[in-house]
Amino acid sequence: PFTGLPFPVQALFVSALLLSLAQLAAVLQLTWRSIREQHRREELHGSYEAHDETAYLWVFMVPALNEAVTIRDTVDRLTRIEASNKVFIIINDGSTDDTGEILATYSNPDLMTMTRVAPNARLGKAAALNAAWADISSFIDPEVFARFGDERTLVVIVDADGRLDADFADSVAERFNNPKVGGAQLAVRIYNRKRPLAYMQDVEFRMFGSTFQLGRSSWGTAGMGGNGQINRLRALDEIGAMNIAAGSATGPWRDRLTEDQDLGLSLIECGWANRQEMTHAVNQQGLSSYRRLFRQRVRWCQGNMQAIARWRGMLRAPITKLAKIDAMFW
Repeated sequence: PFTGLPFPVQALFVSALLLSLAQLAAVLQLTWRSIREQHRREELHGSYEAHDETAYLWVFMVPALNEAVTIRDTVDRLTRIEASNKVFIIINDGSTDDTGEILATYSNPDLMTMTRVAPNARLGKAAALNAAWADISSFIDPEVFARFGDERTLVVIVDADGRLDADFADSVAERFNNPKVGGAQLAVRIYNRKRPLAYMQDVEFRMFGSTFQLGRSSWGTAGMGGNGQINRLRALDEIGAMNIAAGSATGPWRDRLTEDQDLGLSLIECGWANRQEMTHAVNQQGLSSYRRLFRQRVRWCQGNMQAIARWRGMLRAPITKLAKIDAMFW
């Protein structure tokens, strides 16, 4: 179709055409799989017990660095979560504003603050989460932890501006009834979507979750996000031990620009299945500044570049060939 152009230009245009066709094929494949997955979920809806979440211990981890503006609203919303067995760990990662003072005003026995100070503080989100993971048993009553164990303890990551649906636990618990599931990602919504730029981010997250993520969910290769991510503690322990032995991290999360994506890939490599949950969501604040949005997307792009180094591990992952092709293409 590019007759008359110099050969090098023709080769470039043909490559671009083939890439576009491959992208179209990938979107159609994932859309078809997402529709099938949604139908399957609708058939299962209501089949699990109303209080199925009682079978799990829910441990919420909230990294907070200078979040005095949002932390009170976040904690108030978290304490209204409809889960029978829950523990909240707020990680005050060296805040210099009033975050610590605000957290000190709470007397909820399920709410605990982990205060990190220099030189260990402000080393990134991965370091903060790893510190909480390494000390997680100290935040949980030993008898309670013995009752649930690492198999039925679910770690929920919530950003300091995150707003979880209060009734999310039942539907997510149904996902983890499958012992092979190591991670589940909630849908992400933008709560300040009345602003045009934030509205477009809301559309983006909804489309990505309901098409790409839900399509990959049937393969067990849905990606993990930094907000609204739920992981089985046994899976985190396995990845943490692997990273420590390799000297690549002090826990499950490695120091990457997209540490959430990296953890999702680790789960897949270790044979755990990842699911996307679209019936409930975590709401977060969208960026209304083009400058901040550009910086965010540059970081995401560079994080994806870091993830390319994991291609050998993805080829060895115990997933179908089509899932591997999709993962490598992604």
